[in-house]
Amino acid sequence: MSRTRALLLPALAIVAAVALVACGGGGDDPTPTETATATESTPTPTPTTSRTPSPTATPRPSQTESA
Repeated sequence: MSRTRALLLPALAIVAAVALVACGGGGDDPTPTETATATESTPTPTPTTSRTPSPTATPRPSQTESA
């Protein structure tokens, strides 16, 4: 029994260490409040002009002439 424990405990310790390294060990993740505050303080800029004409835009005179 002691030989089994002598082999099992280090094996479990190695598996636990590998899992801890692979998963990152938790770390200092921001809370949802911190994430929301950071997002609000740096808003995404909105484009001022659009390259696609809107469906209600008035067509140019050259577009209304028929050939």
